[in-house]
Amino acid sequence: MRGFLQTSNLARIVVFVSASCMGMEAALPAGSAAARGEWVARRSIAADSGFKDASSGLLLQIIEPDGRVMDRNIELRALEVPGDGEKTLMLFRTPRDVAGSAFLTHSHADGTDEQWLFLSALKRVKRISSSNRGGSFFGSEFAFEDLSSMELGRFRYEFLGEEGGAYKVRLSPTDAGSVYREIDAWYDKATFRVERMELAGKRDGLGKTMRMTGYRLLNDKYWRPDTIEMENRGNGRRSRFVFTGYKVGVGLEPSLFLPSRIENAR
Repeated sequence: MRGFLQTSNLARIVVFVSASCMGMEAALPAGSAAARGEWVARRSIAADSGFKDASSGLLLQIIEPDGRVMDRNIELRALEVPGDGEKTLMLFRTPRDVAGSAFLTHSHADGTDEQWLFLSALKRVKRISSSNRGGSFFGSEFAFEDLSSMELGRFRYEFLGEEGGAYKVRLSPTDAGSVYREIDAWYDKATFRVERMELAGKRDGLGKTMRMTGYRLLNDKYWRPDTIEMENRGNGRRSRFVFTGYKVGVGLEPSLFLPSRIENAR
């Protein structure tokens, strides 16, 4: 992110602080590379539970290699589902050609996520199939899969070592339908928040780098980045999400996240 609003998952694409949020490093346990890698991911995920719901303003910037920038303004909402994953809703406000569009994700701990897209111009709700999760999200370098949550049971883990102040862990998706072959993640040793990811696709030439910067501590527990940037190493294009006005525990109604309401979501 676990999910996007907490990163990703970018949406929780990365996850955050543990009991070590005061800056003390937790001792890395002995064991196999798989066990140690899962320990790092588990520490990161467990610490973020309990946020209940959240909202944020969101600016999606699509940056061409020549420097041209296209902005899309979004309102982002998230609802935690105890014992499962989370639900996220993205409402597009501007520009005019996408205003009124919406994107809904229901993330699940062990199964494939469910995603729906409402395009205001077509007045139609489309369910995103598993075979289309590698598609571009509104013309950006983020894929639909990048906006799903990274739940613990959906990956195999391999601890690759320590680099400076970070643990490096390789995540291999267990879902055969994933667009990625593997994801290398750098977790800050003191906070267990993800600083960077290298995403390797199954197709030749598909390689992306995701960076999370400008972390802030909210409610004395939850680390949130100001910016998540995805760079396509093949074509030089970049896209970034910039968060504003982030709030945790805002009292969102579960009915806001029903697929039947996406067309009229406000």
